[in-house]
Amino acid sequence: MQSTTANNNIDYKLVFYTAPKLFLLLKPNSPEYTILDANDAYLNATLTKRFEIMNKSLFDVFPDNPSDLKANGVSNLRRSLNKVIEKKTPDSMPTQKYDIQVNTESGIIFEERYWDVSNTPVLNEKNEILYIVHTAEDVTSTFKLENKLKTISNEIEEKSYLLKENEERINAILNALLKYTTMDFSDKLKITDKGDELDAIVVGLNSLIEELENQIQLLKLSNDELEYANNELDSFSYSISHDLRAPLRAINGYSQVLMEDYGHQLDEAGKNTINVIVKNAIKMAALIDDLLTFSRIGKQGLTKIALNMNNMVKTIVNELKNQAHANTLEFIINPLEEAQGDNSMLKQVITNLLSNAIKYSSKKEKSIIEIGSFKKNTMLIFYVKDNGAGFDMKYYNKLFGVFQRLHSDYEFEGTGVGLALVQRIIKKHQGEVWAEAEAEKGATFYFSLPIKN
Repeated sequence: MQSTTANNNIDYKLVFYTAPKLFLLLKPNSPEYTILDANDAYLNATLTKRFEIMNKSLFDVFPDNPSDLKANGVSNLRRSLNKVIEKKTPDSMPTQKYDIQVNTESGIIFEERYWDVSNTPVLNEKNEILYIVHTAEDVTSTFKLENKLKTISNEIEEKSYLLKENEERINAILNALLKYTTMDFSDKLKITDKGDELDAIVVGLNSLIEELENQIQLLKLSNDELEYANNELDSFSYSISHDLRAPLRAINGYSQVLMEDYGHQLDEAGKNTINVIVKNAIKMAALIDDLLTFSRIGKQGLTKIALNMNNMVKTIVNELKNQAHANTLEFIINPLEEAQGDNSMLKQVITNLLSNAIKYSSKKEKSIIEIGSFKKNTMLIFYVKDNGAGFDMKYYNKLFGVFQRLHSDYEFEGTGVGLALVQRIIKKHQGEVWAEAEAEKGATFYFSLPIKN
């Protein structure tokens, strides 16, 4: 990458090398994708050195882990880069498992890593691709912690289910014991002489007690692990809140000072660069806020009350209309059933779903958003339908993951936490969240709540 120094004496090469985000500059020479340069953050994260990787093929430097038979990082990344060349637009990838090579005394080993990746073309005035900027974010710790929490929660749910299953056996044995204790002495002697029924009661009770003790012990271990994982998440959240906010404020502040004091010396490219820095700092602050909200919801207790969903939705719609282009929005609000739930949490759910519907239908000539509800068995189901961008259902498994996005920032801005937050809130209410969609034909999001007995 050539250093570009304009009359304002800004060293853009230095800015690139010291940028906090991970950047790799690629030559669009498919299938090699030669590495032209990398910033310091990228080198540190991938444990590589600049002179070792420059002018080499991307996939020679970063191959798949040969010991992982399911590794598909290379093929997925190549597909994304090819898509960028074909469409000349940015492409964001779902979280990828892409292990990195580590040199040890015993030789090269592969370290498990997970990444959020985007690839952006740099075009000249002839609409030709000069470079591809490969941006990555190491999300390994967040990804593993979330999976650990899911695993432990599933184990607890499974063990709780086993304990419930044993209720019938417990009741049967207790009934038999009760029957025995209320018998006349002569009848007890008959059973004692026969031995069969009494033995069955005693043997069954001993076996059940032993099994229950094992299950309770396993459940206690799982609860301990969950508490430990939650403490780790608390520590992680505090670290994010405390350690990252200060440098973000500094980045924002110094960028504003630079623009105010030296803006008259900058050309358009320089001003655009500063604006990008400010925009990304603001986005990072929003990510932090969303992550903390997501963490807090997991521990927050529920205060269930009867909720007039018609009034709630109308209030939220009016608020959102004031923030959007109301003249291009049409809301169809069908009569909504009354629900039982936490007022602030369900308001968050409705707000997130309607905000998404507005955002992803914003490129249509007219956004049409429909809200409704219906009963099905013991559940009350609400839905939010839009005529927007939709999505390909083959990526459905990524839909409700933290920081998972099915559209790039280039298409629609966002933090990737909103739907994960919706799912967490609804699960706390013993409900479910799901969606149906088709690319460019809109999406419908559903959530269910138990009907009050």
